[in-house]
Amino acid sequence: MSVDEIRDKIESYARVKERKFKEKVILNNVLADQISSRVARLLDNKVEIKQIWDFFPNLFEEEKKLFEQEKEQDEFERYKLRKKQFANKVNKKFGGDN
Repeated sequence: MSVDEIRDKIESYARVKERKFKEKVILNNVLADQISSRVARLLDNKVEIKQIWDFFPNLFEEEKKLFEQEKEQDEFERYKLRKKQFANKVNKKFGGDN
């Protein structure tokens, strides 16, 4: 190998090491943010917890869509249950059918 090739290999190795270190720092930062938001949520229910797609939107597009669909379905089921409970309460109060 020539001196220039060796220098290129060393520089390439240094760039790869730096990139991996940056990735590690980013992931540790995300983890710290997730932990702190969940602890804050224990103290205050109004604190919104960030999901993984908030940090990496392009990487988790499908998961976000699936989560939102499931969330909508759950909200609709809760809505139906509340309406049914309300109807039962009104029927009981006014002597209607159950």
